[in-house]
Amino acid sequence: RPWGLGRNVGIGPDFFSIDMRVKRRITFLEEKSVDVVVEAFNLLDRTNFKHVNGNVGTLTLEELPSSYKGRIGPVTQPFSYTAAFPPRQVQISLRLNF
Repeated sequence: RPWGLGRNVGIGPDFFSIDMRVKRRITFLEEKSVDVVVEAFNLLDRTNFKHVNGNVGTLTLEELPSSYKGRIGPVTQPFSYTAAFPPRQVQISLRLNF
């Protein structure tokens, strides 16, 4: 963070993610079964930003914007987002029980 600013003064967008897991057990032959599991992470595929560039270069405190909100733009600009969390991910698994 820039010199002279307090902690947590930069405001980014809200984090929002929905994860889901569905499991189904299919039984065959008395004691044998198969578990089918489908998991989805960040189901709505919303972009959740992770890091903000806190480097303001040679700007003084007076030259900084009054609201220190993160912004989309070149990553070299002050308060621009530099990283994001992973996009939607889906995984499918099978488990044999015997």
